[in-house]
Amino acid sequence: METRKIVINCDYGGFGLSEEAKLLYEKQSGEQKEDFFDFDLRRDDPVLIRIVEELGDKASDSSACLKVVEIPPPTLSGESTTMMVRSGLLNSTERGGS
Repeated sequence: METRKIVINCDYGGFGLSEEAKLLYEKQSGEQKEDFFDFDLRRDDPVLIRIVEELGDKASDSSACLKVVEIPPPTLSGESTTMMVRSGLLNSTERGGS
């Protein structure tokens, strides 16, 4: 099983896209939103990942530092990976499934 890419915020602030990244997301995803709430985006959204990779630092708003990271797959069949973010730090825990 391959690793999975997700977008994380490496800073203590909130998860936020720059105006340029928001416009690009709407254009590439085909979603036009009157109220764009970037914190509602799935962190494994392929469009979001592509934009953060393309724009680099320009993808983040002033209170964020967005970065694409690869997370490992679960090691055993039936396990799931839970990502917890607290105070800008990312913790990955694996737990057995039933």
